[in-house]
Amino acid sequence: MSLYGSLFSGVTGINSQGTAISSISNNISNINTVGYKTEAATFSSLVTGSTGLSSASGGGGGALARTRSAIDGQGLIQPTGVSTDVAISGKGFMVVNDKNDGTGTYLYTRAGSFRTDSRGNLQNAAGYYLQAWPLDNQARLPGEPGNLDTTPNARLDSLVIVNTRGSTVAQATTKVSFGHNLKATEQTIPGQGADIVLPVSVADFNGGPTFTSTSVIAPGGTSGLATGESFAVRINGTNTTTFNYGGFAESVDVTVGAGILGATTTSGSFSIGATDELDILRISSTSSGTVDFTLSNSPDPINGRFNSLQTLADAINNTPGLTARVTNNRLYVSSRDANDAVTFTNVDGPNLGGATDIVGELGIASFAGGLDRFNTFDGLKNVIATKSGITSSITSTTSDPQMRIFATDPLATIEFLDAAPGVANNFIGAADEFGIPTGVLDPVYNALNVGGNNIASGKIKANIFSKNITLFDGLGVGHDFIYSAAKIGNNQWAVELYAATPTEIVSTRSDGLVASGTLTFNGDGSLRNVSAGLLQKVEIAWANQAIASEIDLNFGTAGQPVGTVGATEIGKTDGVTQFDGGNDVRFIDQDGAGAGLLTSVSIDKDGIISFNYSNGQSRKVYKIPLADFPNINGLGATTGNAYKQSDISGEFTLKQAGQSGVGVVSPESLENSSTELSNELTSMIVAQRSYEANTKTITTVDGLLQKLTDMLR
Repeated sequence: MSLYGSLFSGVTGINSQGTAISSISNNISNINTVGYKTEAATFSSLVTGSTGLSSASGGGGGALARTRSAIDGQGLIQPTGVSTDVAISGKGFMVVNDKNDGTGTYLYTRAGSFRTDSRGNLQNAAGYYLQAWPLDNQARLPGEPGNLDTTPNARLDSLVIVNTRGSTVAQATTKVSFGHNLKATEQTIPGQGADIVLPVSVADFNGGPTFTSTSVIAPGGTSGLATGESFAVRINGTNTTTFNYGGFAESVDVTVGAGILGATTTSGSFSIGATDELDILRISSTSSGTVDFTLSNSPDPINGRFNSLQTLADAINNTPGLTARVTNNRLYVSSRDANDAVTFTNVDGPNLGGATDIVGELGIASFAGGLDRFNTFDGLKNVIATKSGITSSITSTTSDPQMRIFATDPLATIEFLDAAPGVANNFIGAADEFGIPTGVLDPVYNALNVGGNNIASGKIKANIFSKNITLFDGLGVGHDFIYSAAKIGNNQWAVELYAATPTEIVSTRSDGLVASGTLTFNGDGSLRNVSAGLLQKVEIAWANQAIASEIDLNFGTAGQPVGTVGATEIGKTDGVTQFDGGNDVRFIDQDGAGAGLLTSVSIDKDGIISFNYSNGQSRKVYKIPLADFPNINGLGATTGNAYKQSDISGEFTLKQAGQSGVGVVSPESLENSSTELSNELTSMIVAQRSYEANTKTITTVDGLLQKLTDMLR
C-alpha cells in the first residue's frame, strides 16, 4: 500500500468510528424514549487495488461502517398505572396513523404512551393515533359471523382510530338470577271449593243457641235434611266421593193412632200397667258400647229410666257416644259417629217376662254403618279426612254455621253433585238449602287465565313470597316488576313475574304477567326442576317504544338429590332453595342499568379497550391488533420512533394478541428503551480510541510525506 493509500485508510477509519460514535450518541439520547430500539454500527473492510501474492505496489484499504437497528430486541416492561399506556411483550407492533381522521400513512410502533387529544382520540407522544378494530355489541371483530361490519379484519381498512368519547351508555336487562329461600312449612294455597251453609232451623242446638262442630244436625222438616240424603264431590272430572246424611233411627209418630203405649204426645206417659218395671230397651254401638234403658213409672233420665218419648230422648242424650232428640213427634236416635252401626234390642223385664216389646212399640229398627255417613260437621270432616283429593275446614258461629269443602290441589277442578236427586231436600240444585254452587268450579290457581286466579291479578294474596325487581329497557329506563311465589303442593311452588304497572308494557294481558311456571324441590331442599315456562326467554315489549327485551331467568342448578345413582345432574342450593325458616333473600341480581357517563377507559392483556361508566357498566368497544412481519429488523425507521414497511421487512399480518408468537399486551405499562447505558459508554470509549488511532495514522503518514518532500528539495 502506498503512503497515500495509508492516508486514505486512516480517513475511512475516522469516518467509520464517527458513524459508531453517532449511533452511540443516538442510543444514549433515546435512553428514556418509550419503545426505542438500540442501533449499532457494523464494520466491513474496504480493499482497493490489485490482489494476489505480491502487492508491493498495491492500492489503498480501510473500513466501511453502516448503522443497523436491533428492532427485535425486547425492552423492559415498566408499569405506569396509567390506563391508556400500552406495552407489548413479544415481536408485534401497534398500528398507528399520522392523521386524526385515519386517512394518513399507516405506521408501526412500540411507543404506547397514549393520551386523549382534544377530540377524544388516543395519540402517543410522537403525535401518532392508535388504530384498533371496532367491536360490535357482542364483542365481535369486523368480518366475524354476526357482525354487521363485513370488512375482513386482516385488512388495514378494518381499523379505526380509537376515540374515547363514549359519553353515555344504558344496559338493557338480559338476565335475572335468583338466590333466596322458600319456607318449606308454608301452607299450600287452598284449592277450589264451596261453603255448606247450615240453616239454623235444622241445627240441633243441644239445649242452647250456640252451634258447634260436634252438634248433631237435626233431620226432618220441609227445610231440613232427610235421612239418606247425600251429595258427591268430583275432582278433576273423575275422582268422585259420595257423602250420606243419615245414621238416624226413627220411631213412629206418637200422634198416629193410639200413639206409643197409649201416649199421644211426646211428653205423655207410656201405659206400663200395675208393675214398676216392664221392659228394657238395649242400644249397642261402637261409640257407646251396650247400654240399657228401662221403662219405668218413675222416670230418671240420668239413670236411664224413662216413661215417655221425651224422657227416653233425654236418657239417651245423657249417654256418651249417643244422641237423640224428638222432632215432629218422632224420636231420632243415632251414634254421635254416624258411621257406627247401631243395634236396638228388646230385653224382657224381670216381672212380666216379655209381655211388652219396646222395640216393636217404638217402631225403631237397627241400621248398619260404614257408608260415609255424617250427622255432625265434625263427623263429615272426619270422613273427608280419609278421602284423597279433598279436605275441609269448619266455621261455627251462632247465626251462620258453615263448613268449607275444597280440593287439596289448587290446580284441580271441583264439582258438587246431588247424589240422591229423588230426595226433596237436596244439597244441590234449585231446592238447595245449603248454599253449594252447581257446575264445575275452575282451579283456584291458574296463572295464564287472563284476569283469573293468579298472584298478578291480586286474587291470590295469602301464603306468598314477593319481591320487587327493577328491570331496565334499552333506553335505560327502569321498570318495577314483582317476583312472587306461592306453594301449590308438597315441594312445589308456582312462580310469577309481572309488571307492577301493567301499562308500561305492551301485552294482551291486563295483569302485567310476563312469565310463570313452577319450581320443584328435592327432599333435601335443593332445586329439582324448573318448568319450561321459566326456562324460555322472557320477551317484553315496552310501551315507551324502547327496543323489546329478551331476559333469561336463572333459579340455580336443578337436578336429583345428592347420592342418586346414575343422576346426570345433581340439584344444588346455589339459587332458590326450600328449607324451613324464613324466606331469606341472599341475592336477586339483574344485569341492566340506567344511563351512565363515561368514567374511565381500560385495556386488558388481550388488547380489548373497554369503556367504564358511572352506572357500573363496562362495555368492550375496541381491540388492539398486533402487526407482524417476516423480518422485523428490515423495517424502515421514521421520525417519532415508528417504522414503516419495506421490501426487506416483508408484508404485514394483523393478528390478535397471543396468536402465533406475536406477543401479548401489557396494560398500564410502557416498554423502556432497549439501550443499555453501560454498554454504550464502553462502546464509546472503544470508538474514541479507534478514532484517535486513525488520526495518529494520518499524522504519521503526513510526517513521512514531509520527509519525502524534504528529500526532493
